[in-house]
Amino acid sequence: MAEECCPPGSWPALMSDESGFRGVIVKMANGADAYVVAPSDGSTTGKGLVICQDIYHYLGGRCRGIADQMADAGYFVVMPSLAGGDTIENHTMPDKLGWWCKTYGFQSAFRSHLLEGVIPLMREKGVEKAGMMGFCWGAYLVFEASGDSELTSIFKAAISCHPSYQLHPLVFNGHSEALDLAEKVLIPQLLCSAGNDKDYVREGGSIITVLKAKPEIANNCKVVNFDDMLHGWVNRGDVSRPEVEAGVKEAVQLSLSFLKDVLS
Repeated sequence: MAEECCPPGSWPALMSDESGFRGVIVKMANGADAYVVAPSDGSTTGKGLVICQDIYHYLGGRCRGIADQMADAGYFVVMPSLAGGDTIENHTMPDKLGWWCKTYGFQSAFRSHLLEGVIPLMREKGVEKAGMMGFCWGAYLVFEASGDSELTSIFKAAISCHPSYQLHPLVFNGHSEALDLAEKVLIPQLLCSAGNDKDYVREGGSIITVLKAKPEIANNCKVVNFDDMLHGWVNRGDVSRPEVEAGVKEAVQLSLSFLKDVLS
């Protein structure tokens, strides 16, 4: 494929520090592993969050650290292993991106992970409504899930960090700007878009135009451009660089504010 999941210049995979995280790995009802973390003060707010990985390992980068931050804000957080620990780097076939995304895509895997694993676990912990947060490929999954009426009975908000919606035409033969998915969206969306992300996922782009035309969710849909950030910065960017650290903090804070407004 001429184009990859992440645009040129994006942050590469980031190795994760294996210590200092509060959560635990559990086996969900469908047999899949998940990193799970509850509010540190032991509170039960009835609110949850599912976090969806990029094309790299679900425990890689800052994913667990972000999960812990969201939990500290009062959310029961579940981050499932969407690909069973597999990563795109494990494969060498010519069309590895297409194969990987189809094998672990929304219809083939993610939807059942939510219905048979994540949601039962959240219900068991008293979650009544939840948000979704995805990075890169995970943002694409979250966006597609936002148009599924069965899933949106519990998931009421979605966050896409540096979204790779270009996978829709590239791998799944969908609309060139994923507008067919945007038309189906049922819940409020926050898009945090990098400077090298596609124009249609940025402020003034076609995605937000379609979302703002939906009166039931228009007021709670928002795109924020991070012009100085590169795709992947939230969970993979080098935070030893002050500007990247600031960009990560801003994206996480925007996400928390968005969830607070929508799930209140």
